[in-house]
Amino acid sequence: MEGRGPKVTFNPKKVLRKIFDLDVSHGRLNSDLNYQNGVLVEKLNLGKTVVVREIWNGRIWSGRPFVLVEDEPDMLVMFMPAGTRWIKPVTLSGGLLRIPKEEWKLAEARIPIHMLVFAKPGADHSIRMIWAEPEFKFVRWYVNLEQPLVRTKMGFDYMDHVLDIVVNPDLSGWKWKDEDELQEAIELGLLSCIRADQLRTEGMRVLKMIEEREHPFDGSWLDWCPDPHWQSPELPQGWNDTTLYPAGF
Repeated sequence: MEGRGPKVTFNPKKVLRKIFDLDVSHGRLNSDLNYQNGVLVEKLNLGKTVVVREIWNGRIWSGRPFVLVEDEPDMLVMFMPAGTRWIKPVTLSGGLLRIPKEEWKLAEARIPIHMLVFAKPGADHSIRMIWAEPEFKFVRWYVNLEQPLVRTKMGFDYMDHVLDIVVNPDLSGWKWKDEDELQEAIELGLLSCIRADQLRTEGMRVLKMIEEREHPFDGSWLDWCPDPHWQSPELPQGWNDTTLYPAGF
């Protein structure tokens, strides 16, 4: 299966012209230079591991390692293969915890599906393509409404804002998801009514993108597949040290 989406290319000169190095079990995180909105930022090398953390009130809520597929001023694309180990929040007794409504601890989990994430700088959403394991069958689109990603030395920080949209793989239908959790977050004071309205407006904006078949809903990524030479991403040592790697917001 050949991908019709953008292909990852490797430039040895970029690898040598690195801004920082961070040892990880499968190599190093390297960065390059990039300008976004006229601001100089560190651009991470394609095919390498980036760390995406959720931060709530200065504390880590979750941590996920991704393979960086694309890093451009107007679009970030990351991939997490099925079986990847990530860190999620649980109650102190180890129970399920979907919103930060009580004290939590972090626990290891494995993602059961393949996930490709598209994020625009400054956008209150990310778009996710989901493939089933093991046949790599595309099963759905997923719109995650969230705080915009903020670039860090390891990758990106953000915070999920509960409300989501699940979209059929052929774009023929959609539905809101986790509206009950959004209402609970509002009642607990975790999110304001104003913010909830902003999230719904953002969701409607993405639905308009679907209607008009804007990227990535234009079909250009439907036959995409990961580079077989990529190594499974892993969280590097120290990823959860907010003193060494302060939160991006």
